[in-house]
Amino acid sequence: MATVLIALTGLTSRTGVTTTAVALADSWPGPQPALVVEADPAGGSLAHLTGADPHRGLASLSAATTASPGSRVGGHIWDHVQVVGRVPFLAAPEHPAAVSATLSAPVTATPHSSGPRLADLAVIADCGVLDPVSPAAPIIVGADVALVIVRGDLTDPASIGRQVRELTVGCRRCAVLMVGSPDASELTERLGVPRYSVGSR
Repeated sequence: MATVLIALTGLTSRTGVTTTAVALADSWPGPQPALVVEADPAGGSLAHLTGADPHRGLASLSAATTASPGSRVGGHIWDHVQVVGRVPFLAAPEHPAAVSATLSAPVTATPHSSGPRLADLAVIADCGVLDPVSPAAPIIVGADVALVIVRGDLTDPASIGRQVRELTVGCRRCAVLMVGSPDASELTERLGVPRYSVGSR
């Protein structure tokens, strides 16, 4: 079973990318388990929000692989995973510079690990704001699908659609995930980008 990588990003900050990533992982239908990876260059927030350790996650995983040249992500990853509710996640440091350094660190993936195999995971990456020069940009471009989170109260869907298309050039597959809006099918044509909707509660 191959790894599934889903990158979540937004056109601006505070669009609910982290919340959506956790919700998507919590409702992931499987069969493979879902793991949230905080990869927001602006800094992680899950550890702060849940009382978890911000240094246990991407930073500790990077340190472990750096300390052991040739070591592999799959052999260490579950030692650095924490859980919010029933969702496993790799926390990111709160300081932007620390996140950027971690995202730039070279690592090698392997299917061998002490938990579910890395190759059997659905990895849901919270990549923060969509920016071509972001340290998280390679994750977005390399993802099986990039979901751009936008609020449902769009004033100019055509403009939003143009931004998404311009900023996701090179992505394998891209769609807009509209949050907090009834399913308005007429917006799809105006966006010019495949769209999913999550209604407001």
